[in-house]
Amino acid sequence: MHINDGVLHRGDSFINEQGVVSSAPGEIELFEFAALLADLLEPLSHVQIVLSTDWVLRFGFEEARDHYRWRSGSESACHL
Repeated sequence: MHINDGVLHRGDSFINEQGVVSSAPGEIELFEFAALLADLLEPLSHVQIVLSTDWVLRFGFEEARDHYRWRSGSESACHL
């Protein structure tokens, strides 16, 4: 399954002195729907998620991947 990071949360994100934050801190959490998606796909072990994100360009592959795993709690394969 190929998805853009924008389908995993509402709104936008931006960078400030705290790092990457949502466009509505306290109201919208970045990757807020990642755990829901992981739960829905759990019975479908043959499905892999390919996440397309500009975060790779800004922060590098490892940080983008690790941020996704931290938010979703998923240790499954994540391809960026």
